[in-house]
Amino acid sequence: MNPGVCTEWILEQLERERNLNGLPLKQPLLQLENSSRTVCYSNSGTNLLMSSPQLSHFLAELPSRPRLLRIVRGLARNEPGKISSLTDLRMCVASLVAEGKQFLQVNKEHDASEWLFILKEAIEKELPPVLKDQFVNILKIGIEVQYTCSSCGYQDQKLPEEHMALQLPVVNSSTKQPLDSLLALLNNYFTREEVEKRCHVCYFNKSWKQLRLAVLPEVLLIQYMRFTSDGQKLGHNIQGDDTLKVNEVDYRLTGVLVHKGATRHSGHYYSITICSETGRCFCCNDAEIPNLLSKNQFFLELMSCSMLVYEKQSVPEPNHPSVMEASTSSCKRKSSEPITGIPNKMAAVQEQEEEDSYPDLPSPGYVPLRRA
Repeated sequence: MNPGVCTEWILEQLERERNLNGLPLKQPLLQLENSSRTVCYSNSGTNLLMSSPQLSHFLAELPSRPRLLRIVRGLARNEPGKISSLTDLRMCVASLVAEGKQFLQVNKEHDASEWLFILKEAIEKELPPVLKDQFVNILKIGIEVQYTCSSCGYQDQKLPEEHMALQLPVVNSSTKQPLDSLLALLNNYFTREEVEKRCHVCYFNKSWKQLRLAVLPEVLLIQYMRFTSDGQKLGHNIQGDDTLKVNEVDYRLTGVLVHKGATRHSGHYYSITICSETGRCFCCNDAEIPNLLSKNQFFLELMSCSMLVYEKQSVPEPNHPSVMEASTSSCKRKSSEPITGIPNKMAAVQEQEEEDSYPDLPSPGYVPLRRA
């Protein structure tokens, strides 16, 4: 059988099986062992990466060699109800990336977002060149950095930077006050700030630094920088949304990472996957059966999250909850002012109400969300 045809057949089989269980067709919901009770960071970070339909489909079609790619491919093709271990995956990552060796310490909690970034780096190292370029481009964020002298106005040449995620401080850079919405975080990140940098013309030692988005990814990762330098957590609520418009490009939320705890190396991680076809929200918590959340539950979790995954949408699906007529709901999302101070604005999401319920599911028996 042709390998491409074989892959499509396998994916179709998985879609049928997931449909029978009322689970997303395009996004695996992984049930992963946490026998040491300290590896929830890798469980949740891996589920978060798989929450993007584009990424999970790409990973499901990886070659079966080397070993790391075979493991990742197997996770992307995961069958509903199957409980897997990430021990082999962590060992492979540790052998490929120097920073990955820390994840072999099973008696210590680690940062889930750091695991996700290092897992991505390890996958890149194993991919053949063509696939590597595809993988990198799916996630690549291009940012231009412009410095302007505060005294004479001389502008340095724009510096291009590539990022895998937008890492957003959760406090105002000037006032040091907590920021309470995603749009406020983005405004703060892209607002011009004065920094110490010597001018090449007049030698004045202060310049204005301005960031501008130059390349938008297919899959946009956003990380809230909730941990301080000493590992303490800034746990205030941050209002988010399931849609985001960036430079007239629409993004839809596919995954959320949640941390419950007071410090970087304590507490518990889990993730939430939002089905791209129905908008249903599933909590993926280690080996537990994926838990279906109401919209109200989901938006409460969204306010305390630490990382989000958005996927680019060319045209919204007509039956998706985010474009359906609003109905009675206990969870209203407030509209915000557009981001200011940057040429490429991120438009505000229009105020609307959403259903706080879902169509009936052929549920396999969901369990309540476990709190840390």
